[in-house]
Amino acid sequence: MDHACQHRFISLVGYKNFIFDCYCAILCSKAAFQTLVRRGWMVYLTNDKFQYYIPALVREFYVNAFYCYNDTYWVRDKEVVINAEVIQNYYGFPSTIDCLYRQYEMNVFTPDWDAVAKRLCFDSTSFCQRGLLRGTLTRQSTFWFHFVAHNVMPTSNASEMNKDHSFLIYCIMERKLVNLIAIIYDSIKRCINVKTKRAFAFPHLITELLLAIKVPIIDDEEQQQPRQPIKYHKMHAKSSRVEKSLVEQGEKVN
Repeated sequence: MDHACQHRFISLVGYKNFIFDCYCAILCSKAAFQTLVRRGWMVYLTNDKFQYYIPALVREFYVNAFYCYNDTYWVRDKEVVINAEVIQNYYGFPSTIDCLYRQYEMNVFTPDWDAVAKRLCFDSTSFCQRGLLRGTLTRQSTFWFHFVAHNVMPTSNASEMNKDHSFLIYCIMERKLVNLIAIIYDSIKRCINVKTKRAFAFPHLITELLLAIKVPIIDDEEQQQPRQPIKYHKMHAKSSRVEKSLVEQGEKVN
């Protein structure tokens, strides 16, 4: 590790938080289960890809990757290539070229934000300055917010959903084409390029990709088990109460 990497490692070593990629324990959401199956995202229905992660290895990857280019990185004297194709092969998702969310990212498509808010929230909620407040979300959209915030576009802000997260979740719930691999890859690049870091994202994915190409592991290196999965039935209580009220009034809740 050269001097610049050493300095960056020292500056980041104090940040021990991770935004965990994790599987989903869907106990009472037929719609969410069917969406994952229909889109070919069944990997998130089991913990097979989320067995454990190695904190020091993940941290070292992010430190070194900041100084590398063209999707080729060096970790513990081992050349590592991480790109969309590598992630595609690991997760085994169906290939999708078209993606409405990517069109939005490139300013080719402008969402109807009122329609987005109406789909994700209980009532006529509109976007606040930074997005949608979590307390206004239906239980279904709250589940997808947790899913996206952990596995696709990591964020540690659980109190509100920004417009990027909102529109991606809208696309998922409305059965629009979504290129999940491209979005995950872009998220990793953003995590790499940020100059300061409060949390490290995709620890399980990064660990598995590095182990797959036999990056050396130090004897007795700490391994961490995954935290609890995303549980649909434990989405915040306010959603449950409001949904029950709507059902009693004869309204449909998605």
